[in-house]
Amino acid sequence: MSHTASPGQFCLTVSALVFTDEATPLVLVHQHKRYPVVIQPGGHVDPGEHPWQAVVRELGEEAGIAPEQLQALSPVEFTPGPGQFPAPVGLDVHEVSQGATHTDLIFAFVIDGPPRTPPQAGESSQLLWLSLPALAAHPLVPDRVAALAVALQPGLTSWLRVPAMQVGTAIRQLPQ
Repeated sequence: MSHTASPGQFCLTVSALVFTDEATPLVLVHQHKRYPVVIQPGGHVDPGEHPWQAVVRELGEEAGIAPEQLQALSPVEFTPGPGQFPAPVGLDVHEVSQGATHTDLIFAFVIDGPPRTPPQAGESSQLLWLSLPALAAHPLVPDRVAALAVALQPGLTSWLRVPAMQVGTAIRQLPQ
């Protein structure tokens, strides 16, 4: 779905900081297809779509990541079930064009291996797996993205990990 924002419009978006499960983790970013910026995968929440559904969909579209490859990181304990989802790890409100704003819910994941497929046609194919120091030093990565990724590093070993497919079961139980 194509999204454009008009002046004065606020759009709900989701994104994902995806980390490798290694002693020295790497984080996934990509060259945005429209803007001169390197950021985490994500996109707009479609009408009628739950933010969790949107982040899983966007990871598939933009990075070729299957839900069964992912464990969601949750800083708070919860039991997957109807209406129960991992908490976003960040909220980023930023202007994308004059007067148009994105309100981005940022989720965090650990991946079990490389993405299974390439990004979908029309998406950026420039995926980068960067160490946290390389992410912070990259000239096209916004400081707010690098700072959040660095701040999340301790959670990679201490936070609850929930297989994304368990959360997906809860999505199917939501009223339509």
